[in-house]
This record gives sequence, structure tokens and C-alpha cells, in this order.
Amino acid sequence: MKNAITILISLQEKLSNNRGMLFEKTVSDELNYMNSLKWPTDDFERSFNQYKCQFFINNSKFLKIVYEIGAAVVVLPLSLFFFFQHFTLKVEENKYATMAKDYFALNLMPIDLKNEINKSYAVIEFKRGSLNIKDIPFLAVIFKRYYYRPLFVLKCIIRVASYSKMIDMYHPKVICASCEYSCASSVLTAYCEHKGIEHINIMHGEKLLTIRDSFTHFDKFYVWDDCYTELFLQLNGDETEYRVFKPFIPVFKNEGPGVIKYYLQLHTAEQLSIIKSCLERIGEPYLVRPHPYHYDEIVRKSFPEELIENPDAVSLWDSLKDAKQIVTVNSTVALQAFWCEIPVVLDDVSNPTLFSELENRQYIMTKKPHKLLSQVIAG
Repeated sequence: MKNAITILISLQEKLSNNRGMLFEKTVSDELNYMNSLKWPTDDFERSFNQYKCQFFINNSKFLKIVYEIGAAVVVLPLSLFFFFQHFTLKVEENKYATMAKDYFALNLMPIDLKNEINKSYAVIEFKRGSLNIKDIPFLAVIFKRYYYRPLFVLKCIIRVASYSKMIDMYHPKVICASCEYSCASSVLTAYCEHKGIEHINIMHGEKLLTIRDSFTHFDKFYVWDDCYTELFLQLNGDETEYRVFKPFIPVFKNEGPGVIKYYLQLHTAEQLSIIKSCLERIGEPYLVRPHPYHYDEIVRKSFPEELIENPDAVSLWDSLKDAKQIVTVNSTVALQAFWCEIPVVLDDVSNPTLFSELENRQYIMTKKPHKLLSQVIAG
């Protein structure tokens, strides 16, 4: 049972692997569906609406059935496991704030929030939660309302268990997260309110106009640009307290003449071949940097080892130090490079259908100064 959560999450990631990064629904279809849902009256309904939106954008009926059946089988045993875990809980020194490791990168914390926390914080693995008897009334609301959607109930229980453990161990006044993508995020805000704790969210990676991130609610929500505030409001996010901040950016100057760097994502072998051809046509030294989660055989077979920058060996900021310009489809690195005054080239060649979709989905770098790869290779 200890590995059940990890196995479930891993299975979902593998089954929903979207190499090629294509959207299954159009923007208009997504927004029409989202706006057809009944407006939520509380955070439970917000989370359930987000869950339905996420299910809507998954076209595979087979996977939907598999997920629901699997969740129905494990939801009660896993709940009991979390309750038993409470008896092994070790109470630690009180902290002002806690955060779940899988949600949160410390280097993304806004300066004013860092000053507020003042080093009195703790980080734990969200996959290793626990529940106590005081959680039963709160969980009963979820079971009573949504028993017929066991996957939603399971997702909520896993997240609530992680928060319950943090609260029992450290008695925080604040819980920090980066979980707007989770359908349980608004339920977690309700849970924190139930416990008298402030729930603060820090934006998690690049955001597009997709209903995966719809209906969110937090006490405070830190975003990287005003564009993201507008985007979340378009996605029926609660009119919460949005705060704009720029993540930590070290001060540095580009070292040496620099090389062109392509920041890869989840591409097909065919797309990688096109990317390689485009970079060679530019006629300047280049490196490709795989995404840390997608440094796999497909990448290794597509490029010589000496042209691949290992993300586990070279930090992002060290990578940008010798970048003459960066090329990508829609990696978060593009915005970070823009902040560092490094020229940005957006790849509209390897997957033109996706690039057109990114413009429709209000990708922020399409609104910032940039060049297009098609223009660069044309000279």
C-alpha cells in the first residue's frame, strides 16, 4: 500500500503521455464546455467543475473508465491506510509555513513571501500523507456529494492527506503550493479555511488558455505577469488576490561568443529530426537541452551526445549564461530568457499546427518580442 499512490500517479502519467504536445479539443470547444457548467457555489463545486473540465479534454473513453474503476477499487483501502499512518506521525517543531515538495520549487518563491516566512518553513513529500479522525466530517462531504466519481474522490483524499500530515506535524499558519493544475486545489483551499490556515499558490510553469486550470481558488495566487491574471479569470478562476512577481533570476552576463540553444519538450522523433535540420541550416554552433522529465532514447537517437546538454549536469542558469539565443516551442525557459534579455526564437516549423494553437491559447511569448524559427532559417 505504501507504493500505491506512486504507482497510480506513474500509471496516469504514462497513459496520458502526449508526445507531440497536441491538444485534443479546440479552444472554443473547451471554453464552451466550461461555460456550460453550473457556476460553483463553493470550493467543492469549483474542484468538481475543474475535474469535469479535465475529463472533457481527454478524448479516451477507455482511459476514463479505467481510471474510475481503478479509483473505485483503491479509494477505501487507501483512506484506511492514511488513517493508520497517523499513528506513526512524529510531531515536529512548529513552523510558520509548510509546502509539499512535489508542488513547489523554493527558488520560485516571491521575495515578499520569503520575508513573511522568514526561514520558518518545512517541506514534505505530498505522496506520504496521513489522516486523522478530525478529517472525517470534511471528507464525508466529498464522499456524500461525489461518491459516483471515485477518481475525483481519490484525488481529493490524496491531497487532503498530504495537507493533514503537514498540519499535524508543524501546525503552520500558511501552506504554500503550486497546484492550480490539480482538480483538488479548491478543495484544499476549503480544507485550509476549515483549519484556519492561509492557502497560497505560486504559479506552476507556463500557462495557456486551457480548461485544465479552470475554476481555481486560493487565498493568494502569485503569477508571473498580468497576462496570467487575465488568463485565469477567463478560465472562471475565483477573483482572488492575484499578485504579480518575477521568479528569482540571478544577475549574470553571457559568457563568450555563445551558442544557440534549443530547449526541447515532449517531441516526436519526426519533430526532433525537423528541429535538427533547422538548427543545422542556421549554420551556427548549437546545443539541445532536453526537458529533465523527457531525456530519453528518442532524444539520444536524434542528436549526437556532444550536442546534448544534460539538464541533470548543467543548471538552467548556467545553461543560459552561454546562450546566444534560445529556441523553443513554448518552454517556460523562453520567458526566463526574455527576462534575462536573451533573444528568443519560437519554433513555428517542427509542429506548425501546435504553434498556431499556442497563439489561439494566448501563449505569453507570442505577445513578447521574439523571432520565428521560419524567419531565422530563411535568413
